[in-house]
Amino acid sequence: MARNEGSLYRRVADDLRRKIETGQLQPGNELPSERMLIGSYKASRNTVRKALDLLINEGLVSSHQGKGYFVRQDNTLPYYGRRLETKLMGSSEIYQVWEADLRELGREPRGDLNVSSTEPPADIARMLRLDEGQGVIARKRTRLVDDQPYAFDATYYPYALVENSRLLGAVDIPGDPDEVLAELGHKLKRYDDEVRARMPNPEEERALRVPPGTPVTELARIGYDQADTPVRVHLAVLPGDRLRLVYEHGRE
Repeated sequence: MARNEGSLYRRVADDLRRKIETGQLQPGNELPSERMLIGSYKASRNTVRKALDLLINEGLVSSHQGKGYFVRQDNTLPYYGRRLETKLMGSSEIYQVWEADLRELGREPRGDLNVSSTEPPADIARMLRLDEGQGVIARKRTRLVDDQPYAFDATYYPYALVENSRLLGAVDIPGDPDEVLAELGHKLKRYDDEVRARMPNPEEERALRVPPGTPVTELARIGYDQADTPVRVHLAVLPGDRLRLVYEHGRE
């Protein structure tokens, strides 16, 4: 193999990847230092760093400033997509169901709510069938577990629909927030789900503190009223290194 920068950094990455995949390097193990890798592979510092960056972008390795490089651990928690809007415990408020699940696992969840009137992202405007210039009310929250961010969620409502309702307040709404829509004459009748994997946007990256190369799963649940008009979108953004999306079937 030609020993040029382009081929050598890939050879270093391939060898480290093989050690991770075969278990020679276990989740949580620290990789050899840059100095040791330079000596082992007879490579330059730039070549070694390019190899490590490649493994970081693949989600196999994480970098901790001042400590070194480590094989990523799988510490993911379940996120039950189907249960989140059932009448479990008498409420379909997503965070209540999610927090109850986590407390059963011995974890301590919390979240901080922020409410704003804003222009909707393009995908939200499409889901709510909004025309250009129509705004939304966004109720956003970063979900933390044991003080580490585990999810970022936001519920969007057409501004013209809820402008005089309790949904504008930056406080939790007792019971079921969807009851507010029912009070306004827009009781939810059905839902559509859209699920996709993508890279986080800057707001999500800051809120979730995701390391480079970490994808997120986006779960968008669109609620329709009895006239089959979309009246709200709940968006859950789940970091790929912390949560796994679970759908249960055949349960009451």
